[in-house]
Amino acid sequence: MKVRFTSQRVLVLVLAAFLLACGVIFLFLHRGGTEGLYAEVTIQGEKVLEIPLGEKEVPQMWSLQEEFGVPVFLERDGGRIRFVDVDCPDHICEKTGWISMAYQSAVCMPNRTVVTVYGR
Repeated sequence: MKVRFTSQRVLVLVLAAFLLACGVIFLFLHRGGTEGLYAEVTIQGEKVLEIPLGEKEVPQMWSLQEEFGVPVFLERDGGRIRFVDVDCPDHICEKTGWISMAYQSAVCMPNRTVVTVYGR
């Protein structure tokens, strides 16, 4: 039995190989869970906080108002972090929700505050 490779079969094989490669890359990048992750908080481009995000970390909230004069609250819980109770016009940063994977970011443009998750 002779197998003929038509252009459609070649396209399907290439597509399958591409999807398999994407899956392997995804698993490689996200295999570590939340241990070793931390959130870096910057205000006007200056790093002001580094918050550990491990699963075993105690839920906690930070107010950036008192120390940095920015009307922003951050909440950490279960290896993730988010903006809560922010004083800005449209609350887009709050709608971003929880971030927990390396290189995810949430931004509050009116307050010039960025939270980015990194891995060690």
